[in-house]
Amino acid sequence: MAQGEKNYGRSLYWSREALVLSFVYRWSLRFINQALVISNLEREIKDVELRRKVTATWDFESKCSSCNKSNSIVTRDGQTHPVDIIVRATGFEAQQFALPIYGIDGCALAEQWSDTMKAYRAMTEPNFPNLFVLLGPKSRLGHSSVTIMLEAQLKYITEALLYTFENSLGSIEIKDGS
Repeated sequence: MAQGEKNYGRSLYWSREALVLSFVYRWSLRFINQALVISNLEREIKDVELRRKVTATWDFESKCSSCNKSNSIVTRDGQTHPVDIIVRATGFEAQQFALPIYGIDGCALAEQWSDTMKAYRAMTEPNFPNLFVLLGPKSRLGHSSVTIMLEAQLKYITEALLYTFENSLGSIEIKDGS
């Protein structure tokens, strides 16, 4: 990777990270960004009713920005692509899995998360040996990319698995810190 690409990536990352302060402290920068999002929606989605449907009722977010037509999407390069369905995952139900997960003594992960949400580093959970979840509880961002977080989590998981292998352990489990 060229030095210029690294610098651009760092600049982009830190400019997004700086936004989190505007979320927490409600700085005016946050409202400027929200106005830009609304302006973009007004420019991109001409149908007022459709724009109302896809405009978030919560702060600084949008459900969809390329939905001007009922049977297609328009990409950044201006091309129209026919579609049967548009699915945009918002992550609001990110802690629910398609299949139930049970740990020691039949402990249900969904139940444990609903009670405490105490996952260590948002990845591992007491009573669930060898279970690692990328981007688990309390790990969602609303202001930046999760790439750095994923890299850190993968490093942690790799080190934990390497430790397990090097010490001939059958499993690895975190302790309940409560």
